[in-house]
Amino acid sequence: MSTGPSLNIRSGPGTGYGSVGSAAYGAVVNITCYTFGEYVGGGYWPSSTWDRITNPATGATGYAADTWISTTYDVKTMVPQC
Repeated sequence: MSTGPSLNIRSGPGTGYGSVGSAAYGAVVNITCYTFGEYVGGGYWPSSTWDRITNPATGATGYAADTWISTTYDVKTMVPQC
């Protein structure tokens, strides 16, 4: 799964949560589950879906807005809900 320009990895499903890391444009991240949180506009489509991800390059684990993550299929068909 590829990420957008620079992806913040947050401690919870919203922009008000602190950053625990990031992933560079084009980085591959692992998605373990999804949840619902803050509504985010922009990206591929506006959404309140947030993915729990790990950046294998840094080990940072947390949440990122699904709208900024490019996947082959809808994340809700790929991983379970958190």
